Amino acid sequence: MLALVFIAAAQAGTQHLRHSPGYTERLVGDLFPDEARRPISVSALARSLGFPVETTRRHVIKLVEKGFALRTEGGGVLVTSDILRREALLRAVQSNAVNMKQLIDGLQRAPVDR
Repeated sequence: MLALVFIAAAQAGTQHLRHSPGYTERLVGDLFPDEARRPISVSALARSLGFPVETTRRHVIKLVEKGFALRTEGGGVLVTSDILRREALLRAVQSNAVNMKQLIDGLQRAPVDR
């Protein structure tokens, strides 16, 4: 659940950009700059995931304690580009990509009639 809260918070910070024309022009390398990111409230994050607010809040606290998210003055949650560029996170993403490919390959080989 912690990973889901992290991913949702990271995506929420730039979701508004994806609906504007030419949004890819705002990318700096492969990420949007921090000044273009918007924090998301814990309650909105909980709603987007279908989780209870209190459960989401506890996971946000863990992410902040571990340095994988920031809390803004208004209480919002923000995942910055510096966080997304961390070596440990990049290694985890690469490892997960391998696992996801194996899952997809396995699903494609599964019988269709089930």
